[in-house]
Amino acid sequence: MAAAGAQILRNQSLYWEREGQRVQLIGLDDPSFLVQESQLEDHLHSLQNEDCYQILLSHRPELFDVYAAAGVDLSLTGHAHGGQVRIGSQGIYSPGQGLFPKLTSGFYFDDKLFISRGMTNSACAPRLWCPCELVMVRLLPNRAI
Repeated sequence: MAAAGAQILRNQSLYWEREGQRVQLIGLDDPSFLVQESQLEDHLHSLQNEDCYQILLSHRPELFDVYAAAGVDLSLTGHAHGGQVRIGSQGIYSPGQGLFPKLTSGFYFDDKLFISRGMTNSACAPRLWCPCELVMVRLLPNRAI
């Protein structure tokens, strides 16, 4: 990925500015190594600049309460695999949430959390009625009406 020009954000952030609006993109390494949520929140605070709109890239949606408490504006996550197997709109199982998970794919919490179903599909954990997806996020400037 790096050879193609992608910048990998492992506990790092980058900024960009357009039309006078500044955005911080924060990449959080998988927090499974942290024992307590308070450690995760402190770690996240050390990466933040609260003077701009913050987008967090983090693997685990089940930790959204921590991200929100830290003041992140938008969290983009995965890990739930859309519930891996779906019956109608209900996912059956998700890593980190177990059976009948509440957070599987799409937007939640007033559009502050987005969960992608991701691209993985393996023989040891096949998807059923839960297609892979590649998500594109388009940010629009905040303009007064």
